[in-house]
Amino acid sequence: MNIFRWLERKIFLGEVVQDYGTIQDQRKGVARLRTSVLLCRRDGQLQFVFRNVGTAPLGASVNYTKIDVTPETLRRLGEILLDAHKHSDVSHAP
Repeated sequence: MNIFRWLERKIFLGEVVQDYGTIQDQRKGVARLRTSVLLCRRDGQLQFVFRNVGTAPLGASVNYTKIDVTPETLRRLGEILLDAHKHSDVSHAP
C-alpha cells in the first residue's frame, strides 16, 4: 500500500470494511471525476463513505461524505433507492 493510501485510511477513513468500488467515472474536458463508495469503521461506528476524486493535469482534489450506518439511515437509504429505481424504470421505458 502506498503512503497516500495509508495516510488516507489513517486520517480520513479508518478501517475499510468493504470497498464497493467506483460507481461513477466521467471525464469533463481534461479533468476526470470518480465517485466510489466504502463501508468503514471509525471509532467503533460504521459509516458509508462517498469518496469523490477529481484529477486534472495541474491538480487533484478529494472530498469525503460520511453517513453513519444506523437502522434508520439504512431504512431511509433503502426507500430512496427503491424510489429512484422506480423513476429510472419509467424514464428508460421504450
